[in-house]
Amino acid sequence: MAGSSNAHEEWLRAFAVIAAADGRIDPSERGILDRASRLWALPAEAVDAALEAALAGERRVAIPGSSTERRKLLEALVDVACVDGEVDSRERRILTTIASRIGVDSGELEALIIHSLRRAAEPDRDRADDPKTSGRSWETGTRILGVYDVMGPLGRGGMGEVHRVHHRGWDLDLAVKCPRPELLRVAGGRECFAREAETWVNLGFHPHVVTCHYVRTVGGAPLVFSECMEGGSLLDWIRDGRLYDGEEHRVLGRILDIAAQVAWGLHHAHEHGVIHQDVKPANVLMSTDGTAKVADFGLARARGLLTELGAPDEPGQSLIVSHGGLTPAYCSPEQAAREKLSRRTDTWSWAVSVLEMFTGEITWRSGALAAAGRAGGPARPARAAPTPPRAGGGRA
Repeated sequence: MAGSSNAHEEWLRAFAVIAAADGRIDPSERGILDRASRLWALPAEAVDAALEAALAGERRVAIPGSSTERRKLLEALVDVACVDGEVDSRERRILTTIASRIGVDSGELEALIIHSLRRAAEPDRDRADDPKTSGRSWETGTRILGVYDVMGPLGRGGMGEVHRVHHRGWDLDLAVKCPRPELLRVAGGRECFAREAETWVNLGFHPHVVTCHYVRTVGGAPLVFSECMEGGSLLDWIRDGRLYDGEEHRVLGRILDIAAQVAWGLHHAHEHGVIHQDVKPANVLMSTDGTAKVADFGLARARGLLTELGAPDEPGQSLIVSHGGLTPAYCSPEQAAREKLSRRTDTWSWAVSVLEMFTGEITWRSGALAAAGRAGGPARPARAAPTPPRAGGGRA
């Protein structure tokens, strides 16, 4: 990518000023700024700083770089806007304003947009019947839609498979969630899944929420493209002992720190009117430095709605695998009773997850009974990892 990091930061500030011209930032504008910052390897704080300055009245929109650098950066930004297969009116307004600032007329900009949209859409028609692009069993080394290089599987759950792909245009690894085909065969299944997954996209950026970039239909299946976390899930950390590495006071601090991070992520969602409905360690993803982020917003609700529409549950479900819109070992009393849900159901499941961090394993059949299960005394994890600490000191 042409241009230095300083030039990219100047571009980001210019974009923010243009986006905030009407005194507000909507999700699509925030989304394009977040995507651009990731494309240019800028810290998330750079977006926040640029938006704060713009909303506070900053009106400087000087675009740095040579004409060639400006043109290449504009092309990159067009690709960012077109990556989900469409350009909405506010994204188009940003692109139009920036293009006019660097001497690109509206006709040339429109040609860039059309070219980018065609490049994204044409492979869909060419490969619509190719099972490798349908969200089922992607093979490592396959290139999907000319954009995504499949790096390998990341995991499999009740909703389907997760793959790691490299976005060639962004030079960024993403996680792709591919729903099980049988979940989408019911009437309205594809639309239901895509609609609920957009809930996650609309949450935007938060340091303790896994960023969901977009939902894109590939080979007839709606796929969810999200941030790729390098550290695995919190459940992995519990099972392989990473959570309990070190001296006891450090372990206790780590557990409480992760608990607080997850709570912040859930609070962000609740402030946006979103209830997760399936909070558990498997849905908390970790960075290698211990940052925790909540994932899969909207997918539990999608799973529940699809089940109501007649989609089958995966056979052989366990207490810690989602089915029917909840995971038994972490569900709240109101979930177990199939009652109306509020943010309190996430708080309950969060508390059960914190309890599991201290016990090191599940010792209860239902999250609604977790408190009673705990009353019998702390459990020793059935593994060779260090024993989790008690909150009050000493070993469990």
